[in-house]
Amino acid sequence: ASDVYKRQVQVKDRIKHNFISKFAIALAVVTLIPSIVLLPSCEEPTYSFDNPADPDSMDYKPPAIFFWPDSVSIVRTFSDTISVYALKIDSLAAAYIGVEYHWGSVSIDTVLVGDFFTNSNTSEFLIAEDKQGVLDIFIFYLPDETTSATGTGSIVEIVFKAELPGTYALTFVDSTEMRDADNLPILLNDMGEGLIHVVD
Repeated sequence: ASDVYKRQVQVKDRIKHNFISKFAIALAVVTLIPSIVLLPSCEEPTYSFDNPADPDSMDYKPPAIFFWPDSVSIVRTFSDTISVYALKIDSLAAAYIGVEYHWGSVSIDTVLVGDFFTNSNTSEFLIAEDKQGVLDIFIFYLPDETTSATGTGSIVEIVFKAELPGTYALTFVDSTEMRDADNLPILLNDMGEGLIHVVD
């Protein structure tokens, strides 16, 4: 077997033996690895900084997740970034985030780890699978039974590419869930919605 294959097997074994026992959510991740879709960026996205809203002052009851900015305008064929933001979440160690979007009108360009998970010294693991209308995101710390993140910040950043003019909603699927370092679910009080306006 090639070195790449050996490394993949080692990663899968590490996740199975060290993570499944504490994080049930990671089990679903492991089964998705053979069909993982890597989302490379082919062009530099354009970022909009004209949204006056401050993520910390959004009108959501914490703990919550939401899209920020919650409304963006993107010129057709161009791209922009929307974050999935955590608001005052305590001891987050793993998450499944399902994002519903209008496939064909917008597309997924890239998915990146946000600053919420990168504030720790422990490596995080990200898997993103685009199902053409639902983006499945699994993000978690490789388990040591103690590592977690607390506070407010971007969990992941999604670069959307505009395809067809119109206004399209972004929503979280009902099965979206957060778990702490003890594999206990974190109850979310709010899951906000977002809008993408594609203009010519």
